[in-house]
Amino acid sequence: MKKTIIGILIGFYSLCASAHSSKIETMTLAQDQQNNWTLHISSSFDGFRNQLIQNFPDIKIDELSTDEFQKLVTGYIKDNIFLNANTNFIGELREGAIKLGHQTDLDFNVIGLPNEISTLRVQIKCFDETSDHNTIFNIIDATDSSKNFEIKKR
Repeated sequence: MKKTIIGILIGFYSLCASAHSSKIETMTLAQDQQNNWTLHISSSFDGFRNQLIQNFPDIKIDELSTDEFQKLVTGYIKDNIFLNANTNFIGELREGAIKLGHQTDLDFNVIGLPNEISTLRVQIKCFDETSDHNTIFNIIDATDSSKNFEIKKR
């Protein structure tokens, strides 16, 4: 019995540890009932921190105030994620909000996407430096229909 409990605890711990890996990120493009799109990004704090260190070598990331760090992260993400739907619709990330923590979450309102998406091209430049980085991308439309995709580096 004791071995079973220890085994369950170790298994649970390993799942939790990988869920906050700096090499794993989840992104959700969600549409509300008013046909507004939101992009939600969730990754570890260290994942974002490491990207900033790699891309802004002249800035002492660990010496930034919380507000400065948040502005740098949201600006960096806005400048490096591109959404192109149905060939001629380009999504623009606006009004970024960030919640810092062990798991860091960002939300952006997205304008310029059509109500119905038949094709979506997602270009993520902000995690190019990490060759073994994994991104799970989820699309949820206004009908609560959901599709998951794994974005792989080319």
